[in-house]
Amino acid sequence: AHCHQPAGGGVSSLDLRMTVAIGGMSAIDVVPAQGEFGIKDAKLIAPGSPEKSVLMYRLASTGAGHMPRLGAHTLDRDGAKLIWDWIARMEPTANPSSKDVVAASLLEWRRLLDDAADAAKSWVETQPTDDPLTVGLFEAWVDPERRLGRVGNAPDISALLAIEGSAERGRSWFADSAVSQCRSCHRFQGVGQALGPDLDQLVSRSSGNRMTRDEALRHLLYPSQEIAPGWKSIAILTADGRVFTGLIVQRPEGRVVLKQASGELVTIFDEDVESVRFNEKSTMPEGQIAGLTPQELADLLAMLAP
Repeated sequence: AHCHQPAGGGVSSLDLRMTVAIGGMSAIDVVPAQGEFGIKDAKLIAPGSPEKSVLMYRLASTGAGHMPRLGAHTLDRDGAKLIWDWIARMEPTANPSSKDVVAASLLEWRRLLDDAADAAKSWVETQPTDDPLTVGLFEAWVDPERRLGRVGNAPDISALLAIEGSAERGRSWFADSAVSQCRSCHRFQGVGQALGPDLDQLVSRSSGNRMTRDEALRHLLYPSQEIAPGWKSIAILTADGRVFTGLIVQRPEGRVVLKQASGELVTIFDEDVESVRFNEKSTMPEGQIAGLTPQELADLLAMLAP
């Protein structure tokens, strides 16, 4: 909840404060803005269907998409089971859609929570481990030395920069990978949304903003360390108690136009403003690349800094 609340610095409108009623969480039957992770007809919370809920997937997986991004990547089995059962008890608001691979894997994941540890581990050892969407769901039952290597939150920068990447694979990952969240905020070669800086301009050979691989990596690892002019978000509290967070896109006389994380534009008149605060945290969360494999990151760097 320290991120997922008004002006909390997160890029979604999800509100997880304890004092907020379920209907005010901006989660029930809401289409996720930061990726569906291969779940067909996904919602942030799909009442009665935790296997269709992106919030559940993020809690269950220790791989790409795991939340919270910073901190432990160990599965809290009791806590995850509690949230699963809470969503499952909700009154469904839609007919269940057909199952997909990820939803089916989440159902298996929930079954494993109730199995004996040895039985669960034996079952996991028989499963394929090359699907980036589902591998993180079963890592809690995999010996640490056999788990997929990932960048993590405190990587060796020199070692990462030494890996040779492929710009072509990086472009493919950006555009097509179900675990890629970059295109939710950035646009590159006609793919994605322009909430953050346009990557075409950053990688252009004629651009004065072109980055080296080292600079690109540090921006990805520490996005709040240096926020480019014009990309610092603002939080506006209105006289009626509402909070709006976004980027200023227009400043006509007497009002301000913000672009919110959803891409929606909102106009706020000066006379309605109670207070204004610029966020010192980037709209790109730290830990965004922690779930990538080192090779995926090297490919992304090759795309960003050819």
